[in-house]
Amino acid sequence: MRLLVEIDRLGSVSAAARELGMSYRYALERITVVEKRLGRSLVERTRGGKQGGGAKLTAVGYELLGDYQGMQSSLNQLTKWYIDL
Repeated sequence: MRLLVEIDRLGSVSAAARELGMSYRYALERITVVEKRLGRSLVERTRGGKQGGGAKLTAVGYELLGDYQGMQSSLNQLTKWYIDL
């Protein structure tokens, strides 16, 4: 999920991988594995060239990220409630 967040923020798989301290190849492999399992694209990639390449999340990528962040928020609230008992 951190990779998707950074791709959204930076607009590049390469820059996101660098930010997270992983190789571009590893980052691309992780994205590809998840996309194959879901049968849907998470990231739309544009090859480099004079204008440069880039990447952006697809609607499915945003949906997955939103679902994850919602679950994380719920878990944080539950943990806080449990600690406050």
